[in-house]
Amino acid sequence: MDKERADALTPDDRALGALLDAYRVEPPSEALRMRVLAAAPKARPRRAWPRPAVWLSGAGLAAACLVGLVTGAGLGSSISARDADVAGAIAPVAVFGQPLDGAQG
Repeated sequence: MDKERADALTPDDRALGALLDAYRVEPPSEALRMRVLAAAPKARPRRAWPRPAVWLSGAGLAAACLVGLVTGAGLGSSISARDADVAGAIAPVAVFGQPLDGAQG
């Protein structure tokens, strides 16, 4: 306790503090200790693998990522093969007087 707070204590406060400091509690008996331990919940054994729901959700996420990657790679190759057709189709299109591909014309 800091000095300012200690100086502000009244005699009654000091007497109560002395009584509380002098009070001692006996250690618990062996019977009480055994009753408390018997009433405590039992620890569950640890598993080598976490619950199936945890690793199944991780496997599902990995599978979804793989499907997205494979699908994107497949679509990417088919889109790049059609780029010439798309570029030919939008070449005559102009927006605000400028060609759509950004070239000056």
